[in-house]
Order: sequence, then C-alpha cells, then structure tokens
Amino acid sequence: MEWVCGFAMEAGRLEAVAVNEDRRRTTISLRDLHRRGVPTALRTSRTKVCVNFQEFRPRPSHEYRQCFCIELPEDICDNHQVFEFKENNNIYFVPALVLMRALFQPAVLVLPDIFLNNALERACHLRWEPNDEAPELIIYALWAYPSHRHRYANWENPFRWFMAHPSATHMLDSVHQHALEGRCALTLPKAKLEANFDFVEYGGRRFVTGIRIISVTPLDKPAYQLKKLKSVIRYHDGHDNFESGQHQYNLPTIPRHSDSSVDVSDQEWQVIEPFLRRRAGTCPQLLRHRLNDVLGKLAENVSWEKHSYRTGNWNDAAQAYRRWKRRGDFERILKILEKR
Repeated sequence: MEWVCGFAMEAGRLEAVAVNEDRRRTTISLRDLHRRGVPTALRTSRTKVCVNFQEFRPRPSHEYRQCFCIELPEDICDNHQVFEFKENNNIYFVPALVLMRALFQPAVLVLPDIFLNNALERACHLRWEPNDEAPELIIYALWAYPSHRHRYANWENPFRWFMAHPSATHMLDSVHQHALEGRCALTLPKAKLEANFDFVEYGGRRFVTGIRIISVTPLDKPAYQLKKLKSVIRYHDGHDNFESGQHQYNLPTIPRHSDSSVDVSDQEWQVIEPFLRRRAGTCPQLLRHRLNDVLGKLAENVSWEKHSYRTGNWNDAAQAYRRWKRRGDFERILKILEKR
C-alpha cells in the first residue's frame, strides 16, 4: 500500500514520490500511476453519485491516510491534493490521483502523458475540411489505433471535451503545472459528474479508492464547436462487470440502515417473503439468509467467490441473484429497501 506525496525529478525524469505503509520512501514511474500510489482495499462499498465539481473542497490528506494507517516520515511533506464533498448527507474524501485515473481514460495509456508538457497537443489535433462548419478531432495517440478500440470504446468523448471546453482544457494542463511544483493535484472543471464511487467507510465518512465515470455534463460554453461534440460527455454506460465472465448487470445501489448494515429487517422481510418464496417447502430462514448474502456481496463490491456466505456457496448466491433479476423480484426488493 502506497501514498503519492508529490513529484520530483529523478535521473532527469519526472517521477512520483511515495511512502508505503512501513513509512519508507519510494518512487513510482509515471506509467505505473494507473495502479499504484493510492491505497486499495479488499472490501469496498459502491454507490452512484451525482455532484457538481464546484462542490469539491480541498482538504488536508491526514484523515484519508489515517483511514489506511499510512504515516509520513517527518522529512517528507504531503503534496497530494484531497477533495471533500457532501452528497445525500454523506461526506466523501477523494484523492486527486483517484480522480485523474477516472477522468483521463484509458488511464493505463493516457495518464503517463498527462503529467508531461503539452499533453493535449501531443495526443490530438483539429482537422478542417473544405466547407466544414466545425472541425473534427483527430486522435493519433496509441489508444486511438483500431486494435485498442474494442477495449476503450468511449475514449473520443472525453478528448472532445478537453479540447473544446476551456475549463476542461485548463484542468488537463494544470496536472503538468502542479507536477512541476512537486504536487499531485489538478484544477477542477466547471461540470457535473455522474459516477460510481468505490469507498471504504470509516468514522462515518467515505474514503474513495476508485471512480468509474458514467458521464460529465459541462457547465461552461465550448470555445468552439467540434463534430460529434455532445452536451453530455459519456464515459461509460453505467454498467459494470461483476464477474469474470461476459455477463453484465445494472449496478444496483444497496440502501443501508442507519448503522450501515444491509440485512433485511423483520418488517422488510414480511413484505418481501410472500413474492420471493414462490415454492412450497422452501425454508424461509434459508431464503432470508441467501438474500442477505446477495445484498452484502453487492454492497461490498467484491467478486462472488471472495464474499463469505452464511448459507450455501458463491454459486448458489449468484444463481439466486440472476433468478430474482430475471423475474423482476430484485427490483421490487430494492424499492422496499429504499424506504430505509
């Protein structure tokens, strides 16, 4: 587990300066920042968030690091920007690097270049054709090649936003400027964000470890129109692959009780049991345990195999979830749980 504290020149190259959980200083190359530099957790929760970037407020990072038990040596300053925002009475803490990974997609290919000078100009340019009313964005970087398109379907949409909207252009350029000053930070754009947030809950607050952006809605006017520039920038379609196979499901947000638990209460079970228990002879207690297992797995956002079950195994729970989804029962369950 590592925490990026800032940037420095090492052997003539810009590299991230990090501290691990043993308080040891280390360096991380730019090409590895898509997977290193912020804490990870085996078990996280996930929820969909809609928020205006202007509601993000810079905060000291010590609360975030405290959640993951990362302490810094006295001779190292923490220059990693952390944002705080509030949504539906929940307080979220988001490190700048987590946000960069989500914004600059595909991160494994794009992120290393973002920290360097003139990143946008080196990745793409505008092409005007005779009689065109608007230019076309041409991306000639590696991820624009046909061999990558099946993996990174929506890479063009964010780059149209970066190029056309002034606040998005400024955001992208700010990453390099902050890195030259030794900081891991960025200037946020004028836009609304819709995304799925992975987080660890600690002390009544939510510390974000991953973000999957669904869409961004710019709030500033474009400097000029581009072909195929949309008013809503789609990153992903709102679906996530919960399993290693090819099946994809709508990402459900599991409502929680005031104590953060997700198990159904006795009152909720009285409403759910009649339509869930369709076969005579099915043990109500076994069925309730299975439902609680499924809710716990989805709330913690772990694979079916890694979650622990009170009854049966992971395949039993996965089959039950698919069956309830197919019959429409799970949607009815979520509507009941929304009253919590």
